[in-house]
Amino acid sequence: MYFREIKKKINLLGNPAVGKTSLILRYVKDVFGDGYLKTIGTNVYSKDVEIIGANVKLMIQDVMGEKSYESVHENSFRGSAGAIFVADATRIDTLDDIFDYWIPKYESITGDSSGKILTVNKTDLDDIEIEREYVLKELSRDFEHIFFTSAKTGDFVEEAFNEMASRVLFKTATPGKSAPKPLDEFSLDTPQDLLGALFYFSSGIEGFEYSDMEGLSSQSGIDIFALEAPIKEKNISEFAKRLVRWCQDNSDEECVNTMRDIVNRYKKRS
Repeated sequence: MYFREIKKKINLLGNPAVGKTSLILRYVKDVFGDGYLKTIGTNVYSKDVEIIGANVKLMIQDVMGEKSYESVHENSFRGSAGAIFVADATRIDTLDDIFDYWIPKYESITGDSSGKILTVNKTDLDDIEIEREYVLKELSRDFEHIFFTSAKTGDFVEEAFNEMASRVLFKTATPGKSAPKPLDEFSLDTPQDLLGALFYFSSGIEGFEYSDMEGLSSQSGIDIFALEAPIKEKNISEFAKRLVRWCQDNSDEECVNTMRDIVNRYKKRS
């Protein structure tokens, strides 16, 4: 019998290919795959953690790592009680970008009181660029805890997530920023903004699997592994049409209306 049941949203943040999704899958399902698991938009996973008499349901939001999709990131951060920032131990630039982009962007939405943990991932590899001694000496004051993890071996993965669950147990989101009208908050000024909005909202469609997202993107001429490169507006429009058709085929009227609303708002931009 738990004293109370609490739901907390956290984010996993960092550049593409640092191992965010692999860390989550190791923690939630205790599995690991050698293939690169590309995140498009956002993906949400959950796990119950028992902490000091409470059952904390962690809602773990895996966020795409391309930094140019700021609207996706900003909307994903709203209501977050904490973030695990992930660097790739073999790429020093992934640690630099945590300080140059991810922390400032996250704190611009949540404030500086949300829980922050650093994980240096892929420590099982040989070509290490991020030295443990440097991180512990120079960066300890910037995070509530630092872990050196390996999604492949499972080293310190559970400890990192459970530590975050403990940290966020008594934290709340910044007042007034936790429950906006998501679509109203989205910037829709450029084709990339439109694609980001379509990715973000389609990620939350019930029954819409990764394979669906991957297939519709490919059929529309969008390379999900090159999202930072310019993408033609006609390809994004085709992707939107295919999303609407998928929603119609699955009798999801709310989904149809949301996708159409996104496109119409983009067309009406000043």
